[in-house]
Amino acid sequence: MLALYPDDPEHRATNELLVPAGLGAVAALALYGWRQLGRLEPLIPRELLRSRTFAGATAANVLIGAALIVALVDVPILGRLVFNLDELGSPMVTSTDGKSDTIVWVVGAEGDNRLHGYDGDTGMPVFNGGGMA
Repeated sequence: MLALYPDDPEHRATNELLVPAGLGAVAALALYGWRQLGRLEPLIPRELLRSRTFAGATAANVLIGAALIVALVDVPILGRLVFNLDELGSPMVTSTDGKSDTIVWVVGAEGDNRLHGYDGDTGMPVFNGGGMA
C-alpha cells in the first residue's frame, strides 16, 4: 500500500517504490510457492489448489482487496483534485466499529490550519481546532 500512495502527486500517480516493491512482492510469493512445492505436506493442500471453487474465491478476495486499497489511497487524492484542497484539507473518517458513530476529521476546514471533527451523520462540529465544540 505504501508503494501506491503518491510521494509526489504533481509529477506521478504512484510512489517511486511501486516497481521495486511490486517486484519484491512477486519474488517473495514465488519463493514461498517454490518452498511449499518441495514440502511433503504444504500449508495449502494440493487438492485444494486444483479446485475451481478455491481459485474463484481466491481471485474474488484479491480483487476486493485491491479495490479496498485503491479506495483507501485514492479518496484523499480525489478530494485534493476535485475540491482543490491541499495535503492538509483531505478528510479522514473514523468510527467506533467501522459503520457507526463516524467522525469526519479535516485539517484547515475553516481556513485556520487547525484540526476539526464533524459528526458523520449530522455534520455538526464535535471538535473545533483546539477543544470540544
